[in-house]
Amino acid sequence: TVESDLAANVVLIVDTSASMATRTADEDRMALARERASAVVGRLPVGGRITVVAAADTANVLVSETDDTDAALEAIDGITATQLPGDLTDAFALSSALAQRDADSTVVVVTDAAGDELPDVGVGAPVLVERIGSTDANQAIAALSALRRAGGAQLDLFVAVANPSATQATRRLEVYADGALVDARELAIPAGQRSEALVSTVPAAATVVEARLAGSDALVTDDRAFAVVPADE
Repeated sequence: TVESDLAANVVLIVDTSASMATRTADEDRMALARERASAVVGRLPVGGRITVVAAADTANVLVSETDDTDAALEAIDGITATQLPGDLTDAFALSSALAQRDADSTVVVVTDAAGDELPDVGVGAPVLVERIGSTDANQAIAALSALRRAGGAQLDLFVAVANPSATQATRRLEVYADGALVDARELAIPAGQRSEALVSTVPAAATVVEARLAGSDALVTDDRAFAVVPADE
């Protein structure tokens, strides 16, 4: 028999934060995460038990300390990415509590976060990180707000676009008012920073405005944002 690199009690954390929804021509991050997580189940020692946790900004236990590998695999198969921020602190705290109940424990984390981005939480058991994801080519609408000026006669729209990736990006920012394009401009966003724009071409009578990054990147869900225009008082 092949000896497992895992303890008899495994806590498997699968990161489901927004960045895990990344899909490109070369990569489907969540599908890869499910594949890696399923492989962990396959590496369980004979008689081993596993707890499966889906985690974004909170921890959601899908199966707890089960020796039923089919149940664990079924739980993993149903895991999908969320639009929530990534913070595995709760999941690590839960893992720490579970590990304290069984000295023979291993914590496995399937995530696209780099090691230095993981919570600094003492778990009390070995932590194995299964890191996935090869691209960080993503920009996002980070802020969007509409302001009335000149006694309500003018609408100003404030837009901020963030670029968390490691290289500078240029993106076309489009602004729509009630579905009609009212502004378009190229924004250069330095690596790891954000660029801001003040748009003054939104009609004063607009009720809903949308900011949209044209084209596509690694995560499409954060390329659009909506704001309801405050009433003219």
